[in-house]
Amino acid sequence: MALDNAQIIYIVQCKDRGKRPANIVILGEFSSVIKDVGATKGFLVCTSGFAKTNYRYARTLGIELLTVEDIKSDRWHTDIQVPLIYIKKT
Repeated sequence: MALDNAQIIYIVQCKDRGKRPANIVILGEFSSVIKDVGATKGFLVCTSGFAKTNYRYARTLGIELLTVEDIKSDRWHTDIQVPLIYIKKT
């Protein structure tokens, strides 16, 4: 999606760590990926959640932390529009 010649790139990473919440090391690694690809923002989804202290740190890195429960909630909305071009040859 381009806006005033600026490209907006979102990156999503999902982690299934069993019962272990994502830690600060995972946030740091994901932050490096965001920087490497030049993404505007990152979304990290973890099935087991996050330590409370990680939310503030993640915000400073441009990462939004989500759990499976967040995705099922009213907070998570998405509208997907797929452009379609139909060409009829006669």
